[in-house]
Amino acid sequence: MKTNLLATKGVSLIFMFVRRDEKGNIEFFNENLNNWEYWISEKDVQTRRGLIRMIRHLTEKNWITREHISELMDLAHKELRTF
Repeated sequence: MKTNLLATKGVSLIFMFVRRDEKGNIEFFNENLNNWEYWISEKDVQTRRGLIRMIRHLTEKNWITREHISELMDLAHKELRTF
């Protein structure tokens, strides 16, 4: 299982399936292919409406798991201050 350490603004969080890159994107790890398969812009989840829209979009992908969604919500809450 892949892990990465996310350290932003003095906050360190360990996420296994979701990470932010230096370009302002959020990347999603696909365990089936063992790589960072998909990315979205941070701007897409900076509002509650945007976060809900993106969660709905991501759940259409057959490799996205509850852990992906949970980590995205944690990232949006703790790092992006979406809600």
